[in-house]
Amino acid sequence: MSFCIVICLSSEIVLQTFQVNFTYQFLRKKFFIFSQFMFDEHIKSRLIKDIRYFRENKTQLEQKYSYERADKFNKGIRKLGLTADGLSYLDQFRMLISHIGKMHVSVH
Repeated sequence: MSFCIVICLSSEIVLQTFQVNFTYQFLRKKFFIFSQFMFDEHIKSRLIKDIRYFRENKTQLEQKYSYERADKFNKGIRKLGLTADGLSYLDQFRMLISHIGKMHVSVH
């Protein structure tokens, strides 16, 4: 009886170790892509431009990021190009964040 318990516990530990290792490798790849996106010069310069604008005008903006500004940012990113599926860099970034979030939810 105790032998069966040891085998069952051992297989559960192996499975958990596999899940942790898979999750780690998955997230490592996704965060690498995330960092490449954030450090892309075109993306980074647009983000810095918007951060500067927001900091200089946060009182008038009541610390809110306007829809118009977000739309302008999105259109600027779309000008950088689209995939064959018609996705912009920002669309791909949203999908990446969703994948990371889904992995987080499925682990718990």
